[in-house]
Amino acid sequence: MEGGLADDAQPLAAEPTLGDVLFVFREAILNTPSLYAGVLLLVILTCLFTLKSWIEPSANEARGGATAVKSRRRHPASALAILPDGRCEKSDRHWRKTLTPERYASLRNAEADPPNLDAAEGGLLDVFDGTFSCAGCGTPLYTGEMKVDMGCGWPCFYTCLPNAVREREDGDGSRRELICNACCAHLGHVFHGESWPLPPPAERHCVNSRSLVYEPGDGDDLEDIDGDEGVDAG
Repeated sequence: MEGGLADDAQPLAAEPTLGDVLFVFREAILNTPSLYAGVLLLVILTCLFTLKSWIEPSANEARGGATAVKSRRRHPASALAILPDGRCEKSDRHWRKTLTPERYASLRNAEADPPNLDAAEGGLLDVFDGTFSCAGCGTPLYTGEMKVDMGCGWPCFYTCLPNAVREREDGDGSRRELICNACCAHLGHVFHGESWPLPPPAERHCVNSRSLVYEPGDGDDLEDIDGDEGVDAG
């Protein structure tokens, strides 16, 4: 019959409700000669009803979790995926094992080098050729042609290799932090819109020497920029 059940169809059983449980308890009390037996029956029915409410959500969560695992297997995470704290997916134990204490302080804790760091301690102020790579992962970041002498006490570059570094707001809220685009290591700070006569894009990448690994080149192309000694440092 249209709008009704077929002759051989069976209606679906409705989910038990609290009213159903109370009704069963009432009937048990009326038809059970012992009050204690009725109370015992109520306890049993309540436990069964509570157990059912616990089991069903757990089963649904388990099915959802299995689906999520399958989804992750189909779409593996990127090797450069960034965690919520801004660091890439390498453990702190890995960084402490592979970096010297000085490089760890610079790359992972964003501590600035002392100004005018001596070459014997890893300072790179006086080298203007070759390649400058990330001390955390070895990714090339700058070349000697990009390096400029700003007189601020830290190595500076007016640009970087394509997609090698990126910037984000610094914790102090006033500067832009410069980080390696491959391993999220702290490099220093980048400054825009300054009045220095730098080649385009005229950015000042103020980088810690200990954040870099220097590979010598064939020439020494010093580009000197006259200016005050008190330029903000990275």
